[in-house]
Amino acid sequence: NEVRRPATLPRRPLGYLQRQRHSSPPLAEEKEPVRGPNWIDPIRSDVPSPRLTLKNTLRSASKGQPASNLVAGCLLPAHIGTEFRKEIKQPMPRRTLDFVFAVGGAIGAVLFIILGFVLADQGSFAQSYVKDQLGQQKITFTPADKLTNEEKSWKPGSSCLTTYAGKLMATGKQAECYANYYIALHVDTASTTAGFPGETYATLGPIQTALRAQVADAKAKNDTAATEAAQKKLDSATSLRSTTQTGETLRGLLLTSYGFSIFGEKADLAGVVCYILGGLLAVLSIAGFVHALRTPAGELVGVPAAPSAVPRT
Repeated sequence: NEVRRPATLPRRPLGYLQRQRHSSPPLAEEKEPVRGPNWIDPIRSDVPSPRLTLKNTLRSASKGQPASNLVAGCLLPAHIGTEFRKEIKQPMPRRTLDFVFAVGGAIGAVLFIILGFVLADQGSFAQSYVKDQLGQQKITFTPADKLTNEEKSWKPGSSCLTTYAGKLMATGKQAECYANYYIALHVDTASTTAGFPGETYATLGPIQTALRAQVADAKAKNDTAATEAAQKKLDSATSLRSTTQTGETLRGLLLTSYGFSIFGEKADLAGVVCYILGGLLAVLSIAGFVHALRTPAGELVGVPAAPSAVPRT
């Protein structure tokens, strides 16, 4: 039976298909896709898909099984991470743990004892240094029977002059008492007597300058009385400034010695605290060694409990 072409289709020349094939543009050459570091060959069956692995992991966790097929970089629910951590956690022998803590405590005890020794040595040096330096000054407190009522009751702390009366200055506390309640009192009394109450070495400088100007003006005017009055005040201010300079300098040196002695006392106290902490750590370290030796070798800590089923949500 001959198959006839429908009349609606126009007839083509015999060489039409060949001409069309040769006249069409050639196909572009296929290039191999760029493969990155995370590229997975879809044809290889030995490399699981990350999406499929995550799906299987979630399905295993929902059934109460440990999630062991985790994919790096995937965000999983909290209970899945907990099950995974329980699975990879390794137990430790109890004896090893006791030895670790005991050795750490022993090292800490040695360090605290060394630190306490250093602080105690520094405190002893400070106290002996202050005593030697003050002893060289040979400052003796006024005897109690020669103290005036003003010296005994000038300020609330003036009673220390009675406590240390007749003694040679040798400690920081004595230096503080002598500086704040004996020298300060006499400097203040000298300022009041000279007619400049409450003035110090620093504040007397401008007063001296003003008095010198008054003396010069009085001399320029040939006013003898004004010149003598101004010169008398200038002499009093000059003498008072010399007195305050000496008194305040000695007072500052004594207070510096007092501060140095306070540092020594604090160092002694810190040394005692370090000795106590070192002894406590030593006792705990010994207890740790004893407990480690008495613990059976096969006893473990950190053994993971059996995984419990996670209810479906």
